[in-house]
Amino acid sequence: MIDEGMEVVAQSKPKMPTQIIDWGKNKKNVNDFFSALMRRARIKKTILDEREAVEKRERLLRRASYILKSIMRGLEEVDLEIKEKIMELCGEACAREDKDLEITRRITAEATDEEQILVRVNKEISWCGTWVRKGETIQSRCTRCGCPLVRNKIVDPTLIQKTE
Repeated sequence: MIDEGMEVVAQSKPKMPTQIIDWGKNKKNVNDFFSALMRRARIKKTILDEREAVEKRERLLRRASYILKSIMRGLEEVDLEIKEKIMELCGEACAREDKDLEITRRITAEATDEEQILVRVNKEISWCGTWVRKGETIQSRCTRCGCPLVRNKIVDPTLIQKTE
């Protein structure tokens, strides 16, 4: 019987009322029943715990999205130089998290010239565009946004477009 406190009680009775010796089958059946019940309870608890953890991560992600959107809107109030510096720092943090900076450091330590560095960076770091030398700088023109926050609709890309 299962009561409000989720207590389970089992009573072992012989099949025949005249049976006075239990050969162990009832005990085995009761133990098997409780083992199966406990397995199901653990599985259900695990599923519920995982669902709760996913919901918590989703709430944190939503909150981070709201905060980032507020920061992006706030950048409209600062001059272009400050905005670019903040976006550069954000990009650097993103590159660190994605291991792109680590890969870039390894490539520059192993490559012998700039052309080899550019070939390897374009091969080993997939982002948004191809890196090329233009005059005194190395740059990339993105054909799509490489930011995972934008790709996953956490930040609106119109909030981070450069205004000149």
